[in-house]
Amino acid sequence: MKKNLILLSHGLHSYVGHEYTYTKYLKVGLSDKYNIIILSRKDIHKDIEIELTALPVFSKVKYNQDQNIFKKVVALIRREIKWFFEFRKFMKEYVKRHSVGEGTVLYIHTVSIYNVWSWVFHTKWLASRNIKSYITLRYSSYLLPRRLRSVYYKLLTMFDNRTVAFSTDTLVLANDLYRKANKEVHVLPVPFAERSYGALSIDSGKDHINVSYIGAARYDKGFHLLPKIIEEAIQHYGPKVKFTIQASVSGVGYLESQCESAYLSIIDLQHLHPQSIRVIEGDLSDQEYYSLVLSSDIILLLYEGMTYKEQSSGILIEAGSMAKPVVYPSNTWIQSEIEELQAAGVFYCGEKSPYYALKELIDNYDEYKNIAEKSRSKFLGKHNVKAFISSVKTMMGRY
Repeated sequence: MKKNLILLSHGLHSYVGHEYTYTKYLKVGLSDKYNIIILSRKDIHKDIEIELTALPVFSKVKYNQDQNIFKKVVALIRREIKWFFEFRKFMKEYVKRHSVGEGTVLYIHTVSIYNVWSWVFHTKWLASRNIKSYITLRYSSYLLPRRLRSVYYKLLTMFDNRTVAFSTDTLVLANDLYRKANKEVHVLPVPFAERSYGALSIDSGKDHINVSYIGAARYDKGFHLLPKIIEEAIQHYGPKVKFTIQASVSGVGYLESQCESAYLSIIDLQHLHPQSIRVIEGDLSDQEYYSLVLSSDIILLLYEGMTYKEQSSGILIEAGSMAKPVVYPSNTWIQSEIEELQAAGVFYCGEKSPYYALKELIDNYDEYKNIAEKSRSKFLGKHNVKAFISSVKTMMGRY
């Protein structure tokens, strides 16, 4: 008889970000051993809800991204408090309907640094009912104010190793958690290469290069850097370069003022250069997103360096597995992954701006494209779904 696996996906509501991809792959990959029960956001797209048989449990809660860091943390904790009671209500009803014991486990594919505190309480309550928890930590403590980082690591030490197992997707983050919280953390592949098996590059034409920014219009994603990059590139290259900007407002907050200003500047530039700039507003379907990555020649990863020093990037994996050179920040996990897999990209730091990194790629595109083609198999070999599910099962069998 199969066990029940409750799969939490707090932010699952659309195809944007990693929530949909991870949830889909975990459901398919673990269904041979478990009956999968998916908990999503209440405003989930109907087609995703039907596809994944998701149960809408968690409320959509926004906060103002422009408020200072301490107010932002307070706002995020308020969101987690709301989710805390929504999850506890669900679990109390679940326990009434099911005999638990050895028959149920909990898997959370993304726990933010802002709701670790709530899971200290949840996992103890679940353990008292013989429910074991598997938690994936993806985010760096650099997101917290310095004074709160020690609190975060202290909270991690409060989890019971007998009933809670941790995973992450970068070795540098796993090492940090072991060093500062004394937690053994299983490192998982990033299963975003799967969709590109058999993919063929789309030739954008000999007369221009397609440069794309794909994802959330957020400061930590570098959206505010785009107007200057676009303006300088068009001034220098003219019709040789074309930009596609896919701008999604973050699912957890409002558009920050810096990014809103950048968006308006991009629209102004588009009016001046309509043949050179395409702006895609809002979210894309899974297939639309895939097609956009595939049709790009260069991908801009303009991430804020400290935030992404220890964090992974799904778009990097997709770009590498589709042989797309990237512009990326130095001294980050992205750089270490590019070096390990001998991928194609140019980093920016200090006086070397993102534009000059992009310029180097454009000026030497054929050379970097050749490197990208050669490294593609390494991305496919390391970050595929089979490797990811195998690693998850190994973790669940070990702990």
